[in-house]
Amino acid sequence: MIQWSLISVVVLVFLWLFRIWFKCQAEYQIGKTAFRIRVLGLTVRRIPYTDIIRVSKPRRHYRWMDIEDWTNTISASRRELILHRKTGLFKKLLLTPSHRYAFRTEIEKTIAEATGQTPEAESEPDPEDESE
Repeated sequence: MIQWSLISVVVLVFLWLFRIWFKCQAEYQIGKTAFRIRVLGLTVRRIPYTDIIRVSKPRRHYRWMDIEDWTNTISASRRELILHRKTGLFKKLLLTPSHRYAFRTEIEKTIAEATGQTPEAESEPDPEDESE
């Protein structure tokens, strides 16, 4: 009886450690037509740029049922970005790139190029420039 409970605890700890290791292997790839999440070299998630509404940092704590978690680190609090989608069961994806703002700028630029729009920062004219 004690042996089986010990074996089950060891198996559960092993599965928990494997899950952490597996999540840390996720890589984010910004392609020409789609954003990809790769684990161990295999694409496990592909999101076309036409399906992405915006990229933002979390403004409040999110509920775990509302978001698809693709973090690749154990301590993710200062690296979090949320990818908002138009379609799908989960409309938000939680990402943790190593350089959050550089990644956000790069993916927004790529989305704008892929969809034929101008980036948000460049599309709105500065009111101070018009007065001169």
